[in-house]
Amino acid sequence: MDANGYFKITGRIKDMIIRGGENIYPKEIESVLTRHGAVLQAAVIGVPDDVKGEAIVGYAVAKPGFSIDPGAISATVAQVMGPAFRPREVIMVRELPKTQSGKIVRRLIRQRYLGEPLGDLSTVANPWALA
Repeated sequence: MDANGYFKITGRIKDMIIRGGENIYPKEIESVLTRHGAVLQAAVIGVPDDVKGEAIVGYAVAKPGFSIDPGAISATVAQVMGPAFRPREVIMVRELPKTQSGKIVRRLIRQRYLGEPLGDLSTVANPWALA
């Protein structure tokens, strides 16, 4: 309930990326990123963009023994989903931060990308992934 006595109903809308009037779940883009034969895991976040509302930023973990060109991964997304969903940037990382149950913590990835304080990391199984 807010200060005026109104209830605010919240849901999983924060999980959506709102880009140029279109809404898309990060999982949709992540599934395209992992189609690339060298990508083991991927995470996608939305970051503020003055023109389109939110820009797409991808994080990818390469399979052992593979080297990945981030531009090639970005081009794959544009080819499969259309140029409007091409990530602004694809960042290669060794691992993604996860909870004890193995769920990727996108909130922390976004906070790290934006330079915001990370806060409580007690639920993160591998906090070193945010370094």
